[in-house]
Amino acid sequence: MNLIKIIILVAISTMLFATLGLAIQQQVEKQPVDSPINPEKLVRSIVFQPGAKEYIVDNSQIASIDVAPQVIAGRIFVPVRFLGHALGLTSEQIIWDAATQTITLVCSKYSVDLAINNKVITSNGISKTMDVVPWLADGRTQLPARFVAESLGYQTLWQNGLLIIWPIGEPVPKIDVLPETVNEYDLQTMTVSETIEFLAFLDSPVENAQVTTIAGQLPNAPRPYRNGIHEGIDYYLAAGTPVVAAGAGIVIRADHDFIEMTLAEYNEAVRLSQATAITPEKMLDKFRGQQVWLQHQNGIITRYAHLQHISPNIKVGYAVTKGQQIGNIGNSGTKSAVVGKILSAGGVPHLHFEVWLGDTYLGANKSLSENIYMYRAIFDY
Repeated sequence: MNLIKIIILVAISTMLFATLGLAIQQQVEKQPVDSPINPEKLVRSIVFQPGAKEYIVDNSQIASIDVAPQVIAGRIFVPVRFLGHALGLTSEQIIWDAATQTITLVCSKYSVDLAINNKVITSNGISKTMDVVPWLADGRTQLPARFVAESLGYQTLWQNGLLIIWPIGEPVPKIDVLPETVNEYDLQTMTVSETIEFLAFLDSPVENAQVTTIAGQLPNAPRPYRNGIHEGIDYYLAAGTPVVAAGAGIVIRADHDFIEMTLAEYNEAVRLSQATAITPEKMLDKFRGQQVWLQHQNGIITRYAHLQHISPNIKVGYAVTKGQQIGNIGNSGTKSAVVGKILSAGGVPHLHFEVWLGDTYLGANKSLSENIYMYRAIFDY
């Protein structure tokens, strides 16, 4: 009898300790932090996931973040405060100079300097050039996580959609705890109201211009001459009218070396397009003419086509602010531009403007009335 009691007591004790241990573990794992877990010490591992509003420190602790990391121009950007805290810095060691728009990160072993829209990063007096720049989005300073981490004594690895950071000289850390996955944004499944809210950070690409109500200048209009459809909206205005960035972002394409097609090349592009069920992307790209592409938050890409000119400071990898001029309206890519005179309404100077998320353009599965309402709500008000 005594033996049975002992066994029962041991079993109960084991269950209690296991439950208590699980509760403690859950408390540690679920406790959000917004300050460094180990100030002045290199953490064993940090895991960022684009789109997730949390990151993992030392394979156990979850730190909340109010602006999710995002991939821009092939690099993961993280708000400066959260990136600094993740790397073991206190708020006092993260210095922002609004006058010069510079960021300084300091700790016992390193001093790192960066500047908005500047590709140079300096660590302990040694400078190197990054392929992207720090930038401002809605008042938040976004830093390229990899370059900053490597300048503060860490190494990085991009693996299975995760950015893993750990101290130089250490083996790749074991990663068991992952950031909570988030629902992917999808323009095809979002309602009109959801889309308007999602894209509220964008404004008109042409100052004081209004969205058209002409069906042929809106998404989904047929383009019989090339066997395709219209994937954006047109703003018909005078040649040379300034075109501005619809939102803060990073330049991912700028056709400064654009050369207009010859008439023979244009006719061949049309022939190849008409021989297929839908305009091939390579041909469609030619018909868009001189272009600038910007990547924004949450994976949004805006395209500005048929440009006459691109501003000299618009370069791949550099940041732009909302409303910054990026070029001028033209008619490049049209037959009228090829022959040097207006041949049709489609050849009149205009900005062709597209908004993309993944492989879906804004308005792809919406009716004409829905698109007019949606585009006006986003870009006119």
